[in-house]
Amino acid sequence: MKKLILLLLLLVITSNASQWELLIPTVSKHNHDTDRWGEIYNSKHPGLGIRYVKNKDSDFYISNSTIFLVDSYKSPMITNTLGFNYDIYKNLTVGIETGIGCKKIKFVIRNILANTHYEYRIIPIGATTASYSYKKISIKLLHTPSISHNGMYAEGVTLLLFGIKI
Repeated sequence: MKKLILLLLLLVITSNASQWELLIPTVSKHNHDTDRWGEIYNSKHPGLGIRYVKNKDSDFYISNSTIFLVDSYKSPMITNTLGFNYDIYKNLTVGIETGIGCKKIKFVIRNILANTHYEYRIIPIGATTASYSYKKISIKLLHTPSISHNGMYAEGVTLLLFGIKI
C-alpha cells in the first residue's frame, strides 16, 4: 500500500514538473490606446506590467486560469537566462495556445528604464520555493523606450510562450 501511495505521489510530482506558471496573476482591462489593447500586471511588482494586443476576431484574454509552458525545443532562445536584443529579436512573435489555435500577441514591457534587466520567475504548478529552485527568464532591454501618456514603454520585446487552459 505504501508503495502504491509513493507511486501516485511520484506521478503527481512528475506531471506537475512539466507545467510552468508565469507569475503574472492579474489582468487589467484599461484601454489606453484602443479597445484592442489590455494590460497584465504582476501584483508582486506593481511597477511592472505586460501589455498585449487582443486579436480583433478573438475574445481571448490571458487570465488566472491559464498555465504557461515554456517550450525550449520550439524556441531554443528561451533558456534559464535569456537576453533580448531589441534590434535583433524585434520581429519575433508570441504564441499563446488557446486550444483552438495559436494567437499572435505582441508583448510590451512597461515602466522599465532602458538598459535595465528584469527576471521573470517561472515555477512548476504546485511547487514551493523550498521544494524547487526557480527557473528564470531574464529580459534585457537594449534600447531607449518610447514615452507615451501612460509612462515609459519598451516596445517590441517578445516571448514565445505556450498556455494551457485549466
